[in-house]
Amino acid sequence: MEYIEEPSRTSKKIKTIKKIRVLLWVAAIIAGVAVMALRITSRSERYAATLDRISQNIPRSRPVMVMKVEASNWEEWKKYYGVARAARNMEVASYVREIVEAVHVDVGDSVKEGQLLISLRKTDQSADARARAAAFEEAKSTYNRLIALNKAGGVSQAEVDRARTAMISEQAALQSNRSALGRAELRSKISGIVTGRLINPGEVAEMGQTLLSIEDVSEMEAIIMVSARDIAGIGVKTPVNVIHNGVSIKGAVTRVNPKAQSGSGLYPVTVGLDPGSGVLPGANIEGDFLVRLTPDAVVIPSSALFNRGEEQFVFVAVGDAGERTARMTKISAGGGGGGKVVATSGIAPEDLLIISGNRGLVDGIAISYETSGFENSTLAEPAKRD
Repeated sequence: MEYIEEPSRTSKKIKTIKKIRVLLWVAAIIAGVAVMALRITSRSERYAATLDRISQNIPRSRPVMVMKVEASNWEEWKKYYGVARAARNMEVASYVREIVEAVHVDVGDSVKEGQLLISLRKTDQSADARARAAAFEEAKSTYNRLIALNKAGGVSQAEVDRARTAMISEQAALQSNRSALGRAELRSKISGIVTGRLINPGEVAEMGQTLLSIEDVSEMEAIIMVSARDIAGIGVKTPVNVIHNGVSIKGAVTRVNPKAQSGSGLYPVTVGLDPGSGVLPGANIEGDFLVRLTPDAVVIPSSALFNRGEEQFVFVAVGDAGERTARMTKISAGGGGGGKVVATSGIAPEDLLIISGNRGLVDGIAISYETSGFENSTLAEPAKRD
């Protein structure tokens, strides 16, 4: 006889199995949550330990270097370029059209004032001079003879006056001829060196033609071209450092041409050089001009500046020894150079400007710096980290 289980007992068994499965799932979930909680707790503890170690190494204040701001004269120098030349020079030219008989000097020769340089042919002038001298003597003799006759009543006073006029005319012609004869000998009006020769014996010297160039190298000057931006700040006696072949030579402005050169728009400025400078005519030189002098200026290192947009800021140290902080200050700059800037506003003498360690600072952050010896120096060394 086959045994058949009752339906009610089977149903109860199925429900029991389902409950056991649910309990197993719940236990598994609880175990998983517990494991996750343990892992999170462990990581939090490690993170907290790391933060604690980091916090122990962070200084309580930022070490910086400061500078005590002081007022001083600010000089702005600009470099320009030019060419050296002799302060005294002359161009030897002929006053008449004549053949050159002799040239007594050459390029590079030293000459003295009054020295004969060129001899022109004077055969015609000599013959004319002799004729003029004879005519003058004859006119003079006629005038003297008529004076004697006039006293004896032999001639009228009008004849005497005409004779006197003729004598004076001949005398003037003789003097003019002698002057022309003297111009056949061309002499130097200065002492110097011959720097140019444009004629040779046998050639014809035209009237007004330059034959020789002479320059007095004992007194040198430089012509330097300056821009319109700086010409207003340059005047007579403005100091200039002239540099030639790496050597600095003292100089000063002697003339300022108020008219700019066409094309370049630059203004010629003449700078006198110290005697014995060794600079020769035609040498290229560099001139360092004092174009601007600002008295009692606040000058700070450009490294202390930082930009926020189009505005410029610096950090200054404020507070006493117990609580020193960095204060961000907006400034206005009015030019500068050579790693320095002129601050026209925002900072004043006696302020403590942070010049090193300022990168990464924020307004109000605690800072520290050494004060030892600060009263005798404008710099304070950065403090050691705490």
